[in-house]
Amino acid sequence: MTAYVVAGSQASKTEDNRLYMMKWHKLYKTSKDGKEDDDDESEEEEDSDDEHEAALESKTTPHPGGVNRVRSMPQAGHIVATWADTGKVHMWNLEAHRKALDKSGDRAPPQAKPIFTSEAHKDEGFAMDFSPHDTGLFLSGGNDALIMLAEPVPGGWKVDSEPFKMHKSSVEDVQRLGITDGLRVCHMQTQDFFKLEQLPEYKPWLHA
Repeated sequence: MTAYVVAGSQASKTEDNRLYMMKWHKLYKTSKDGKEDDDDESEEEEDSDDEHEAALESKTTPHPGGVNRVRSMPQAGHIVATWADTGKVHMWNLEAHRKALDKSGDRAPPQAKPIFTSEAHKDEGFAMDFSPHDTGLFLSGGNDALIMLAEPVPGGWKVDSEPFKMHKSSVEDVQRLGITDGLRVCHMQTQDFFKLEQLPEYKPWLHA
């Protein structure tokens, strides 16, 4: 089995932060999975496990600031969003990095740049989610208690000028749920408060 994974760093020095595209491969179920440890297992089984040792490869690119959270687009996993501790939300195209992991001769750009940056929030944050139904539709929530909606347009995204103001404290998580006539959102704030909300009155033009 092979898995592609994206992660980001929170380095002590801002300039040391990186965005990582990783390839985990040669992943196999071991002979011990689902079993209790048994001292009498044969050496042949142990040798078989060693032959299938998992492998990890990675490609990196500098990231402007620490990475609070990473999300990939369900419809195109190489499109990645990052919430930075600078208060900005960045979009990245890591297709070249993914291809470089598959072909040893290919090189990923050492200094990739975001394909889009949003400065709509007044503070940093952690909450964000791509829509599983509307390709590219994106929500972000920050410590400024705002939830912003970004719609894909040619050449990037357009952030709506009117944020959703549904919190008095920071928005810790947000998810787009279901196929509806409007925007169905689950969001959470710091006081262990969850809310499931239908918002067709805010964005009647949204559809799945």
